[in-house]
Amino acid sequence: MNELNKEPTEKINLKILALRLLKKWRFFCVFAFVGACAGFGLSFCVSKQYTSVASFVPISSGGSSLLSSLTSQAGLLGILGSQSSQDEHLEDIIMSREFLQPYVHQRWLVDSVGVTKSTLELLKIKTDSLKRVNLLVDSNYLVEEVCIGSLRKMVKLLKDAQSGLTKLTVTAPDPIFAYSLDTAILERIKTFNNKNRLLKVSKKRAFVEVQLSGFEKNLEIAENRMIEFRAQNKAINSPALETREGQLARDIQIATSLVIEFRKQVELVRLDEESDNDYLEVIESPSIPMVPSSLGSKKLALFGFFVGAFLGFVISLFLVLNNDKSEKSFA
Repeated sequence: MNELNKEPTEKINLKILALRLLKKWRFFCVFAFVGACAGFGLSFCVSKQYTSVASFVPISSGGSSLLSSLTSQAGLLGILGSQSSQDEHLEDIIMSREFLQPYVHQRWLVDSVGVTKSTLELLKIKTDSLKRVNLLVDSNYLVEEVCIGSLRKMVKLLKDAQSGLTKLTVTAPDPIFAYSLDTAILERIKTFNNKNRLLKVSKKRAFVEVQLSGFEKNLEIAENRMIEFRAQNKAINSPALETREGQLARDIQIATSLVIEFRKQVELVRLDEESDNDYLEVIESPSIPMVPSSLGSKKLALFGFFVGAFLGFVISLFLVLNNDKSEKSFA
C-alpha cells in the first residue's frame, strides 16, 4: 500500500516541478539572450579563415600493353622509377622544407591597388620575439621553421583512390593570399611533375632502345641459324628436318614481331619526350574564396543561444530544488 501511495505523489511532484520551472522562464530568456550576444561577439574576436580549392589528376604517358608490362618490370628491378611513386609521395614532397621554403620570404598581392605583404606579415609571425627566444639557434632559420610549420597547417592534399582526383586546399586568414598560395603551389606541382615525367620518359626510351637492340640481335641469330640449316640440309626429305625448319621459322617470326613492335615504341617514346603537353590535367582551378570557411557570426550566435538556454534551465532547476529543500526544512 505504501508503494502505491508513492507513485501519485512522485507524479504530482514532477508536475509541480515543471510548473515551477515554467515560472522561471525569465532565466531561460535572459541566459539565452546573453549566450547569443556572447557568441555573436566572439565571432568578431575569432579570426576568419578562407579556403581556396584546386583539383587535378596526373596524366600517364601512352604506350602498348607489352611496353607497359616491360617498363613495370623494369620499375621493380630498379631500372625505372615506379609510375605511381611520385603520385603517392606528392604530399610528402609538398610538406617538405625544400618545397615550402621559397614561400617564406615571398611577397603577395593582397588587393587590387597593388599593396603587397610578405608571408610573415600575413601570418602575423613576430620575428623580433622569435630572435630573442634562443640565441644558440640561427634566428633566420628559427623564423623559417615557424613559418614553414604554419604553411604546413594551411596546405592539405586529399586524393580519391577510386577516381584518381587529387584536391589541393589552402586555408589562410586572407582570401587573396589563400588563392595566390594555392595557385603558386599548383603551378610548382605542374612544373615538378612535368620534369619528373620527362625524366621517366627519357629513362624509358633508353630502356626500350636496349631491349630493341637485344631483340635485333636475337633476330639476326635466328636468321643465321636458318641460313646454316638450309645450307646443311638442301634437300629436306624427313619429318625431323621439316619440324626443325618450322621451329627456326617460328623463332624468326617471333623475333621479327618483337623488333617491329619495339621500333614503334621507340618512336612513340621519342614523340612523347619531345611533346610540350602538361602531364597534369587541372580539373578545378583555384579561385578567390568569398565566404569564410570557419564558423560565421550566425552559427556562433545560435550556438551561444542554445548554451545559454541550457545554463538557464540548469540554474532554474537548481533554484527550484533549493527552495523545496528550504521549505521542507522550515516546515
